[in-house]
Amino acid sequence: MPAMPSAMAAALPMAGQGRPSPDASAGVACEAAGSGVTVRYAADDTGGQAEVVAKASDVAIVVIGNDPTCGPNMAHDWTDDGTKPCADPGDGREGRDRVTLALAQEALVRKVMAANPRTVMVLVSSFPYTINWSQGHVPAIVHTVHASQ
Repeated sequence: MPAMPSAMAAALPMAGQGRPSPDASAGVACEAAGSGVTVRYAADDTGGQAEVVAKASDVAIVVIGNDPTCGPNMAHDWTDDGTKPCADPGDGREGRDRVTLALAQEALVRKVMAANPRTVMVLVSSFPYTINWSQGHVPAIVHTVHASQ
């Protein structure tokens, strides 16, 4: 049986409405990992922080995906012609088609993988994405979906 990692990194760039705070996310990860494991956490890649914690860890976990409402102002984004465009062309919501199936955050996965090849990608999404690069390079991918109606 392989040895338990002594240090794990978590890069979670999905801050937003309805998401746990970075402190809460890190606390849950620490509790789940156990007393013999150090959890390093980066809320995003500002200043290359996600890469720094990934490089310093035995295993890197990067959580990416979309906001199911395309941002916190969905109620104010309706017009007579539907909804205003999402900031990320890969995002969509009720009344708004996506412009692309590409996942913009896959660039973060590439950076984390370059820093630590023992990377787990967790994709939280409301719809499918083309993740061809990740499928070909990331050793472990977990896909989960947002709850809906």
